[in-house]
Amino acid sequence: SEKKERLYYRVYLGGNETDDFNLLENKNYHWTVKINQANYVNDPRIQLLDQTPVKSTNEQTTANCFMMLPGTNICFNPYKHEAGTDGWNTYLASGGTISKTITSVKVLWQTKDAGTSGDLVMGYVVSDDNHKNLVNYENLDNPSTALVHVKIPVTNGGNAVIAAYSGSTIVWSWHLWITDYVPARINSFSEYATAQISSSKGTVHKYDSPLFQEGGVYAAKVMMDRDLGARKGGFPGITIGDDFTVMDAVNTFGLLYQWGRKDPFFPSADGTNKETDIIYDGDGFSTGVANIKAQVSMSTAIANPSTFYYYSNGIWNTESGRAKFWNADGGMAPGKKTIYDPCPKGWKIPNLFASDRTISVNNIQINSIYTNFGKTSNGDIVNSVQKADYSKFLYYYNNWYGSNTSVPDNNNPKGGRLFLIGDASIATKTIHNSVWVSANAERHCINNGKLSYAGKYGHIWGADAERYYMGFHPTMVEVNIIANSAYGWPVRCIQE
Repeated sequence: SEKKERLYYRVYLGGNETDDFNLLENKNYHWTVKINQANYVNDPRIQLLDQTPVKSTNEQTTANCFMMLPGTNICFNPYKHEAGTDGWNTYLASGGTISKTITSVKVLWQTKDAGTSGDLVMGYVVSDDNHKNLVNYENLDNPSTALVHVKIPVTNGGNAVIAAYSGSTIVWSWHLWITDYVPARINSFSEYATAQISSSKGTVHKYDSPLFQEGGVYAAKVMMDRDLGARKGGFPGITIGDDFTVMDAVNTFGLLYQWGRKDPFFPSADGTNKETDIIYDGDGFSTGVANIKAQVSMSTAIANPSTFYYYSNGIWNTESGRAKFWNADGGMAPGKKTIYDPCPKGWKIPNLFASDRTISVNNIQINSIYTNFGKTSNGDIVNSVQKADYSKFLYYYNNWYGSNTSVPDNNNPKGGRLFLIGDASIATKTIHNSVWVSANAERHCINNGKLSYAGKYGHIWGADAERYYMGFHPTMVEVNIIANSAYGWPVRCIQE
């Protein structure tokens, strides 16, 4: 039969091909490329696609997120999950019996490796129905030996989602966090300093909360230095310098999650509330987020990982068991990781509290992992909105602001807060003694799922059954506050 090759042909942008290379905003450009010779192999403008099905021997324990270095490959069992009963993803299989048969696995979406430009982080597929050069699979009818093979080319990193189908229906999906960040873990409190130094392309943190101190519930745990899916960690003013750009700030934005869901949504592309389609399918065509007003079951959400559900009461899910989506024990105390947790193997979304002690309206103090991020009259965060501690949790808005009244009340794409670990008077800020939380845009739970409050507010979800979070705006820090589950906010993972 006639051999078929998929070609990539370089064309130059602009109004025409000879003397007009201007690009206008809000204008679509279309090119018709005619290949006038058969000697494409020696044409430097043409790149042939490698159609070889990917095959990996680098088997990984299955979680909903895989941290992958650029230029690597992995394989995993799609019916397994590290947090599932006896190691099974009980939504798909249990005890060696398949409940939802996977028939194919494909690239759902991917980013480019320079944010709004650059190379696709996975690459181009062979055809709409053949993605095996990027995502291959075998033995899908056998839950014990089934494998999915994934290949990542050498790029600057980014994010992608691959989806498992039963026929034309998505039955599960996995996030690929393509990054050179390799956070170190610890086995005891005394290993913290070593872990900070040995983490590659970043660091890990213990906050000033008693929960992280010797004897605390998180004494032998560390936090990642960035939100899940972020391209970079740390305050750009430290890692790059005072002249850092808006895109440097955007690189610290994590992906957005609705409480209880495992699948990510893309945040702001430029530090504003502008909706920009910068995620792409396997053919390189842009694809966006579908915002739908509905309350749905978890199974419907799983089948539609790129659909953001909002509703008039701010709750996306109607199931009675939703309190356990991110905390298997269903309480406020640190519980077991679940099959819906979006963090990679060995990490989970943290519970904010150490126990199931009831939070009352009488300002009964409870230690949170974010204790000392804000302050009351006695210096502790309690169950309300608190004044920001400007000596410890600095507000950056293109400049540093040192009081609750001096911060401009509008948006800045470089905005965020820098929490100083330990002595608030430290002279030199480093990635090890500071925690950067960007003022990332959220997806609103009621307002059509649109991006909102970019450059002004910041939030991070907790796993607690009552949907607690840490958040801030120019003059306040919010901890121990309950939020509606349909918000799209970042998460930051803690060591299991």
